[in-house]
Amino acid sequence: MRQQVDLRATARTIEIFYRGKRIAVHQRRYGGCRHGTDPDHMPSSHRRYAEWTPDRFRRWAASIGQSMPRGFLSCIPPRSPAVRHARACKG
Repeated sequence: MRQQVDLRATARTIEIFYRGKRIAVHQRRYGGCRHGTDPDHMPSSHRRYAEWTPDRFRRWAASIGQSMPRGFLSCIPPRSPAVRHARACKG
């Protein structure tokens, strides 16, 4: 958007206004994962990566061959977001 917006933060919500009109509202997060992005607010090129989940990678690896899932998953450290390591594993 690259325009100046106004922000209203309450104990429960974050609201974003453009020229006095509310254009977005999000539930405020405390603790745990403190950030989040609505996929509708992402560029389409980023939205594609948001769909990369460990299960998606397992299915993709299994479609290549029987030993691929084990080899592919060895690229990903335990408890690490799979997307972070996807490019290294895909080559």
